[in-house]
Amino acid sequence: MSIRPATQEDYQAILDVYNWAVSDTVATFDTEIKSLPIHLSFFKDFELGYPMHVLTQDKKVIGFALVKAFSDRKAYARTCELAIYIKPGFHRKGYGMTLMKSILGAAKDFNQKVILSKIESETVASLELHRKLGFEEVGTLKRVGYKFDRWLDVTIMQKLLS
Repeated sequence: MSIRPATQEDYQAILDVYNWAVSDTVATFDTEIKSLPIHLSFFKDFELGYPMHVLTQDKKVIGFALVKAFSDRKAYARTCELAIYIKPGFHRKGYGMTLMKSILGAAKDFNQKVILSKIESETVASLELHRKLGFEEVGTLKRVGYKFDRWLDVTIMQKLLS
């Protein structure tokens, strides 16, 4: 297992991991599968320099983490949002912790001061992982998503990087 910065050559493998999350989980509130080249906008922040790391095993992408702009308003320029996705079969093995530590360091190196994460409120493993890495719960948005025939709440977690 290794972690490295993503490259454009990883885009399809990244979308494969993401599309699994779209179709099978509430880790993302996206409901439509993404494909290249139509969804190159998915990588917009990466193209602007924001960090994206891939987790590989035997040179195959099994997960990725990225930070993206929290908002396009200038006052938020040092605040970013985290996303992390790992393929099924690789959960609960410590890979998420390792990948998150890597992307948190990259976010700090990218001069970000605050990182936010939006997590579906019943996704206990993700909430626990964020807490272990120093994130604090700062609020819950009630019934803001609807997926798989049910309403979903979102917990907002925050970590100060400076």
